[in-house]
Amino acid sequence: VLDGSVDVLIDGAVVASPAAGQFYGEIALLEDRPRTATVVARTDVTVDIIGRREFEEMLERQPLIARRLRQAMV
Repeated sequence: VLDGSVDVLIDGAVVASPAAGQFYGEIALLEDRPRTATVVARTDVTVDIIGRREFEEMLERQPLIARRLRQAMV
């Protein structure tokens, strides 16, 4: 989320409201499994979308990012 407000829902319940600058969807990419939540915009939003190939290339170039994402998952 680059700008705006979103809610993260699991089974219809809001579990998080990440601020601009935060990320989501990393579990599905890191673990190669279906997404576990739905993200709904509360306001107009600007987002940056990173596809699987781009994500994997980024992690290869920046292993520190991979470590920090795994720490955030825990």
